[in-house]
Amino acid sequence: ANSCASSPQFATTVAEPRTHRVMTNPSGRLFRAHSTLLAVAVGITLLWSFPFWFSAGKTGSFDWGFMENLWEVRWKSLRDYGQWPAHNPWQGGGLPESSFPGFLSVQAVATLLLGAKAGLSAFILVYLMIGVVGFYKLGLRLFNGDGSAALFLSVVGPASPALALHLAAGHLVFVNVLAWPALLYFFLSSERPTANGIKAGLLFGIVFNDTPFYTTLYGTLILAVGFVVRFVTGPAATRRDLLRFTLCAAMAALPFILPVVVPLVGMATDYQRVANTPVSFSAGTLLAAYFRPVTELKVSLFVTSMKSNWGTWEMCAYLGFGATAFWFGGLFLHRARWFHAALFGVFVFTIGNAHWWEPMQWLMKVPPFSSQQSFNRLRLFVQLLFFLGAGWGLHQFLVNRTLSAVKKTLVLI
Repeated sequence: ANSCASSPQFATTVAEPRTHRVMTNPSGRLFRAHSTLLAVAVGITLLWSFPFWFSAGKTGSFDWGFMENLWEVRWKSLRDYGQWPAHNPWQGGGLPESSFPGFLSVQAVATLLLGAKAGLSAFILVYLMIGVVGFYKLGLRLFNGDGSAALFLSVVGPASPALALHLAAGHLVFVNVLAWPALLYFFLSSERPTANGIKAGLLFGIVFNDTPFYTTLYGTLILAVGFVVRFVTGPAATRRDLLRFTLCAAMAALPFILPVVVPLVGMATDYQRVANTPVSFSAGTLLAAYFRPVTELKVSLFVTSMKSNWGTWEMCAYLGFGATAFWFGGLFLHRARWFHAALFGVFVFTIGNAHWWEPMQWLMKVPPFSSQQSFNRLRLFVQLLFFLGAGWGLHQFLVNRTLSAVKKTLVLI
């Protein structure tokens, strides 16, 4: 691991192809080791997320009631009247873009089988598990098969405070951000373009059905930028793999996406929903958002242009001082990786949209980003990329030291 991590070849590539084979073609012993670590991550995630198992029972709290009503009405149409639920622009009193039923989604299947309340809790748990596995696989890919760093990533990644506060407020659709580590893993593993392209396309199609807004739009843009960078800087073989990967992914995703996109474009033509929320965050506000722990849903910032408040569920993205130490250690004591640059690139889009020098102002002039009013939800990806950097720092700390199992466990904790 030391020789690979310090070699020029490892420094200039995303990861060694053999890292990808750690999970797909493992020896029995290695497979059991990774399975054990993954089981630990699943157990920890189920433990901390226990309150979400029953949150859907609190009808009327924040957006929970809206989401429950959304699915209860749809399935009641089918269950009681034998009619397949159609588009209802008056859902919630008049939220046209929120009423497109994504029937090829985790939400749809879970609420159909379990009812609106229990189904939405199951929906959260499914994405938490997708996040655990996706972060773990991505960690193995990025950290040269280091199971300890991958375990760290698979525990802290799904436990994103920004996401947890959104879920507590009933913003359930943002949980699909937990699919992006798996999508990144497939994208970075494009040396197997057909298999991984199809997997990525199917997953993206489901993600798009769960919500075509915010996290899906921002995540797609990040992947598109990554595609361009890899295509321009990579050798001919990489470019061929990327094109084949993209073609396979598109063919797999289109049957899921088109039933949502076609009516949505028609609605967007009639209902522009152009955002008008200019706001610029001060340095103090940003520091508080990322480094002040928040454990309750409360008003935290008054937005003059909206004449209303953004609460902690819209602002908080606590990083943690331990993870931050590993992040800086990985960046300054070793070397910068692509996820450090991506973090900076995404972060500058979250600082505001009120001034010409703030990139988000220009992005919000372009449809469909012009309709994404609460642009600060992009901080979900700031946290995701931050976790990758923290995991990289932890990986470098571990491979440069000989630690007993007990000491390694203490470091992880």
